[in-house]
Amino acid sequence: MSEQIVIDAPAFARDAKTLRGKIAVADLRRLQEILSAAGTFVDYLLSGKTDSHGTLFLHLVIEGRLQLQCQRCLGNLDFPLLLKSALELAPGGGELEAMAADEREDADVIPADKGMAVISLIEEEILLALPIAPRHAPGACGAPSTFALHGTDHPMGALAALKGKLTK
Repeated sequence: MSEQIVIDAPAFARDAKTLRGKIAVADLRRLQEILSAAGTFVDYLLSGKTDSHGTLFLHLVIEGRLQLQCQRCLGNLDFPLLLKSALELAPGGGELEAMAADEREDADVIPADKGMAVISLIEEEILLALPIAPRHAPGACGAPSTFALHGTDHPMGALAALKGKLTK
């Protein structure tokens, strides 16, 4: 199990610190029900920054490969992961809602937590980046893409055969 890393997010950003590491996907508990296999790792780079207006940011880069389950054929799906997130740190109080209402497109707004769990932040960013229904490209998995138009291979083939017997 990866050791939980906790940072003071405002100080981390203000001091322009950098943190990099590797996490076993098996340690990301909320991802377990989505994954078909958990034997991989993801690399991360977290860096702090202050812009010219004094706004604090965390920049997070996550790279790795995940084994998801294809929702079409239920087989393994190799999912390359390359995430780059800009996270603006909002001071406490009601400012978070006001900043989120601005709907910035270049950065998401998160609370400026003095006890931020880095592994949890990484896991949340991965969960937000995953497709709702992962699947192979059309024609790349074992699921039938089209049914035969006639006969019992068609989903309604048995019903058509029964209808044919009744009308005779």
